[in-house]
Amino acid sequence: MILWADKTGVRIGTRSDGLLQADILGRQTCGGTNDATQWVWLRARWLQARGVVERSSDGKNFERVWTFEHGAY
Repeated sequence: MILWADKTGVRIGTRSDGLLQADILGRQTCGGTNDATQWVWLRARWLQARGVVERSSDGKNFERVWTFEHGAY
């Protein structure tokens, strides 16, 4: 989880039912898939006015799970 001074933030993780979850700027989302018995790499990247959450099964090749608007920080 990353939390800013204004109390907004992003939290991403996995669930035991095989879904990915995110709480991005106060909005909760579930989706994507994950094998709960395998490692997964998750990352959130901030672009100029949007952000992206991505997943990878090998830590090298990432695919987009969610895109979100955040304005310019």
